[in-house]
Amino acid sequence: MVYDNGLQYTRGVFEVISLVMAILTFVSEMNQLRKHKTEYFHDAFNIMDMSSSVLLIALLPLRLTNRREQWHVFAFAYLFWTLRIFKFASVF
Repeated sequence: MVYDNGLQYTRGVFEVISLVMAILTFVSEMNQLRKHKTEYFHDAFNIMDMSSSVLLIALLPLRLTNRREQWHVFAFAYLFWTLRIFKFASVF
């Protein structure tokens, strides 16, 4: 993982921003879990929120060790993270 030009520096900045957002989401979900206890798991979107933030946080050690599995973890994390938009759709 070498950041040696402007494009790579920009990538690094957005990786840090994404990681901070994932950590904030994880903390928020843990707070909801603490408040609602077992009722928390009755909503599928809560599980999706928690799993997406956990996968994005787990991505950091995979990136730092340059493991190939990082791309599979990132794919599922990104999928879950983007599916969160349906929580706010009026259809659901």
